[in-house]
Amino acid sequence: MKAVTKTKIYRCGLLAIVLFCLTLMGAFCLRDNHVVDAGSSTPQTIYIGDVLNAKTHTVAYDGGSIKATGLEAVCPSGGIYGGSVFTIEQAGDYAVTYYAVVNGKRVEDTRYYTALRKPQDLIYSTDGATVDYGKYAVENPYKTPADTYGTIVTFKAGTSVQFSTTISTEKLTADYNIIDLIVMPSVFKESDFERLTVRITDSEDPDNYVDVVIDDGTFEGGYGQVSYVRAGANGQQIGGYEGAKYHTANWGTPIEHSFRGFGRSAESRENNPTLSEQSLTLSIDHAEKKVLCGPISFDSKEKLLVNDLDDVVNYKGNPWGGFTSDEVTVKVTANSFTKATGAVLFKSFGDYDLSQDIRDGDAPTIALDYPLDQALPTATVGKDFFIIPFTAKDALDAQVKTDVYVYYLDENGERLINVSNDGKKFVAKYAGVYEIVYCAEDYSGNKAT
Repeated sequence: MKAVTKTKIYRCGLLAIVLFCLTLMGAFCLRDNHVVDAGSSTPQTIYIGDVLNAKTHTVAYDGGSIKATGLEAVCPSGGIYGGSVFTIEQAGDYAVTYYAVVNGKRVEDTRYYTALRKPQDLIYSTDGATVDYGKYAVENPYKTPADTYGTIVTFKAGTSVQFSTTISTEKLTADYNIIDLIVMPSVFKESDFERLTVRITDSEDPDNYVDVVIDDGTFEGGYGQVSYVRAGANGQQIGGYEGAKYHTANWGTPIEHSFRGFGRSAESRENNPTLSEQSLTLSIDHAEKKVLCGPISFDSKEKLLVNDLDDVVNYKGNPWGGFTSDEVTVKVTANSFTKATGAVLFKSFGDYDLSQDIRDGDAPTIALDYPLDQALPTATVGKDFFIIPFTAKDALDAQVKTDVYVYYLDENGERLINVSNDGKKFVAKYAGVYEIVYCAEDYSGNKAT
């Protein structure tokens, strides 16, 4: 993303008026996420949480090798650590120099690493649920048709997990899967718990949320071959459509996903001796204020309408107006337990495939902290001009590196002078046009300007 402010200064006596034109361009400046050693084609892959210990490494000395006694690590943030043991806390590129001192002389060897996030690093619990990585596995007498891997959460009654990254509100369309999950029973045909609640919340307003409730489909004789899905926002009565019928209790929108491992609806295991791995996806069409689930069946990727949250018939006087900030958070809670614990395999969350390592290829976003309805600032030639502050955010890194560049442009719009600034202000020495360039870089080296 490119955020550029061009400032034109007109002479008017002693006063120069500053005119801003903000342009946002969808072009990211990316670089390869790997640092390459001259003696190696690729760096070694490590993970957040891994520990580097100098004493487990050797350095070349006098035709042989000796054990290292210390290390110096240059981190993705630019920070430098010195010691003998170092824990990886940031994703990105590291240069680590292992060294020893022999007869007063330091000998060393530098190695390069790329630290990745494991898929389970995107999910955390503060109340007792556990998070791990694995494959869909259920105790059953049948052959599992394929290996399905993902991040597995083991819940206890009332426990929950949250995702450590947000989802952009502008991505919330009918085709965009917020989450893709499979309830994983411990024993085929049995349920360990009977309800999941997925809460999608405005990142800046905790009272603005959508709840999606997923129930085991065993009400009034059902044997759990489907799940029922209902939804509501901000305390609305939750409901779900089954064709033209609208259910607010017990039933809901039926979807071919089972809390008990069943496959196609009403199909016996004797006639089809395989274990179901049918997952359930949830999406929100934010423009239409609709919640959808899918896929409709094993044979179709079509999605079903769960609820219309601004329907004037169902929610007269209480329609949902949508999220008001740029991002949403997601929390998943399990309830109605029949056993001590219950497991869910998460296949994906937003843009992230939770069956594989997380590689950060997305640049930060940049937004100017300036009200659109506020008058533009003015400046005087020869005086300090205060740069409009900005906010840079990254989906995965809590902090990003930022910088600001100011250029004085010639009459053709080309950069003529690199103007000194301290990130907060610069002196407008000449009348004319100035270009202010805002830059941000995450720890994986993805850049936005």
